[in-house]
Amino acid sequence: MMAGLKDVAELAGVSIRTVGRVLNSTDFVEPTTKERVKSAARQLNYRVNRRARSLKMGQSFEVVALVGSVDELHLEKLMAFETAMREAKYSLNVIFTFPEGTEPRDRDLVFKHVAESDPAGVAVFPITMLGRDNITDFCAENSLPYVFLDSRELPSYNHIAIDRTSGTVEAIQYLAAQGRKRIAYVGRQDDSSHFDGYMAGLTQIDQEPIILHYDVVTGDRYLRARAAADRFLQLPERPDAVQMYSDLDAMGFMAGLHDAGVRIPEDVAIIGFDDRSFSRFTYPPLTTVAQPSREVGKAAAEMLLRHIQGEGMEEHSEDIILPTRLVIRESA
Repeated sequence: MMAGLKDVAELAGVSIRTVGRVLNSTDFVEPTTKERVKSAARQLNYRVNRRARSLKMGQSFEVVALVGSVDELHLEKLMAFETAMREAKYSLNVIFTFPEGTEPRDRDLVFKHVAESDPAGVAVFPITMLGRDNITDFCAENSLPYVFLDSRELPSYNHIAIDRTSGTVEAIQYLAAQGRKRIAYVGRQDDSSHFDGYMAGLTQIDQEPIILHYDVVTGDRYLRARAAADRFLQLPERPDAVQMYSDLDAMGFMAGLHDAGVRIPEDVAIIGFDDRSFSRFTYPPLTTVAQPSREVGKAAAEMLLRHIQGEGMEEHSEDIILPTRLVIRESA
């Protein structure tokens, strides 16, 4: 038979209420008593029955995560979010949403599933195709606290954002400090945060912009970036540094330069963006702007917990912006 609170209380020599306080991580128990309770729970192999806990307290201890991508960076956010929620005694129900273009009835099925789960709150991860306003309307109708993680459409909602613009400015300043006189930008035309940072950085160092936007933004990103390298090599006056839209693009772009015999960083310095796991293994290892993915996940959990507990639920939304970090390697 599985041990219960009463068994733990008897072995520790305390009340059931004290056991509950210890297991719910409150601060109103003496350290020695807390250790006795934890020791008794370990000896009895006690496990919290989350369903019974929810029924007894009349509230849910499950949170729904709406996830639209299994990209490495987004999974880092999800991992940190789940860890923080688990430490707060909440379980996570992950729902992977569907690709763009799905019928509204499919979207309604997802919302129906969330409603039937009766969660304590909802976390919205990047690239969900459910629609920002659809999600906020659904949460309002069901009185559900929510938080958006790194959504580029916002702010004006409960949101954890990344300051990509300042991160790109820092990268441009670094290149200038290294003596680079002609710094180009290679990336998407529909990207605002990175490109705005590039333009702001050039203004600060008094350089003229050199911009190679992609002709198309669909298809294989590696091949698209290699094609951009061909265009770069045809410029009449070649830049001596490039700020790339992302690490994935930088990898393809560097391959195109290698094919042409261009030396990195001697002839052209390259800086990526994201600090993906492979960036340290490119040739040469890639200098890049690191996104605070795990910090985003942790901050989102903390924000959602505050709102679940009734804090920070005023009329205005709560928005937190986290900084990036320049990681210097051998490419620049």
